[in-house]
Amino acid sequence: MKKIRVLSLNLVNQLTGSRIDPSRTVVINGFWRSGTTWIQEQISYATNSKSIFEPFQARAHYIPDYLKSINLENREYRFINGLMPYLGDLSKNSSLSKLIDRAQRGQLVNRHVLRYESPSINRSLCRRVVVKYTRGSLCLRAIADKYHCPIVHVRRDPRAVITSIKKSQKSWGEGAFDDFSLKSHLLHISDGRREYFCQWEDEIEKIERTNDFGRIAGYYCLTERYLQDRFKSKFDKFSLLQYEDLVCKGQSFLIEVMQKIDVDIGISGEHFYKPSSTQYDNHNDSQNLKCRLHSWKKKLSREEIESIESVVQLLKMENFLVDT
Repeated sequence: MKKIRVLSLNLVNQLTGSRIDPSRTVVINGFWRSGTTWIQEQISYATNSKSIFEPFQARAHYIPDYLKSINLENREYRFINGLMPYLGDLSKNSSLSKLIDRAQRGQLVNRHVLRYESPSINRSLCRRVVVKYTRGSLCLRAIADKYHCPIVHVRRDPRAVITSIKKSQKSWGEGAFDDFSLKSHLLHISDGRREYFCQWEDEIEKIERTNDFGRIAGYYCLTERYLQDRFKSKFDKFSLLQYEDLVCKGQSFLIEVMQKIDVDIGISGEHFYKPSSTQYDNHNDSQNLKCRLHSWKKKLSREEIESIESVVQLLKMENFLVDT
């Protein structure tokens, strides 16, 4: 009976998805541990939308066709889990463009992209979608150009991001960031990305010889730089949200950011401070959030901080460091 119910709900999702306007889908993007899940859950709640969580994650098994199309040599699970798929535009009818379209329409029903949402008829009938990516930076402009949908890109101080990746749990990301290879991710994949990232080949070679903290900082900075360059030409529904500003200014700031991209929301303080489903502790309030802004100073050693900051300086991206 359970299997029949799931199949029926899948069919409903396919039918309702064909009627969803993908230009109304809200896309949330940001590097791992930048607060994207928290923001997705706030916006999904406020707009009564169905959530699609991380369509590119390895465990969801949605990207094998893309991996075949680029003849990816390294098929290790942990490598794929840290991979950002690349797409210059969505005009080509590729396996990756089809996957993104299904995400925009809320037609993905794998339990990993549903996360903690229970499959239900009410969820299936939602007429709006909020999609969240941590691996979406190299596809984001293509999504913007095809769908002209509202996009929020979340940026957080890389020292805080990398602290959360490397310190909060042992082998976070199921090994994706252990012995991480920057060269393999940015220069050795034949899908078009090398044409952009080869301009930093010397810097990447130098960063590759540092440590995980340095290499992840390089991955963060260079993918952020790619995104920054791709959105140099104006896109009126793109908003850059600084995580530290959101924590300090509260829900009124999120409401203001969303209004700028034509998404009206209302969020009570009680719901705003509800911990996200990927948060390591279950306590959220204004003071606790603000304390966590500074926690990297205590959790990282001086050597680790210097590894991150030296890479940021090498790549001339000091503006990514936030004084709070």
